[in-house]
Amino acid sequence: MLALFALGGIPASLLVPVLAERMRDQSSLAAAVTALEASALLGLLLSPGVAVAWVALFALGQGGAIGLALTLMVLRAPDARRAAELSGMAQAFGYTLAAIGPLAVGALNDWSGNWDVALIVLVVVTLPLVVVGIEAGRKRTVLSECSA
Repeated sequence: MLALFALGGIPASLLVPVLAERMRDQSSLAAAVTALEASALLGLLLSPGVAVAWVALFALGQGGAIGLALTLMVLRAPDARRAAELSGMAQAFGYTLAAIGPLAVGALNDWSGNWDVALIVLVVVTLPLVVVGIEAGRKRTVLSECSA
């Protein structure tokens, strides 16, 4: 399953940035990759017998999400300097959350004795993810405090 997840995200991580660059507004892409993730998590929760399909779907959502996140940093910056600043801030925050995630999900599994609670929490986390993704996908440029 881990190999499927790792390999399954590659197509979306390559395709989504190309699509994002050609679109005026990337909000619909953010909603789409988040919907894939939420659907896959709900599928794992409600029908774990076809986990292979859900893991493949989740991989597409995750691959697309990381590709979109990295692309948005460039698309929202007015110049290379601002892109580097935005990238440094976003990646520092994002990778900190990513480091905490597996520990938190494992702790939820240990506490509850099964994966249901962890999967429910992950589904709930897709709600703020879609809101933030839609907002970040809106056509605009991030300005520095000096130029605001």
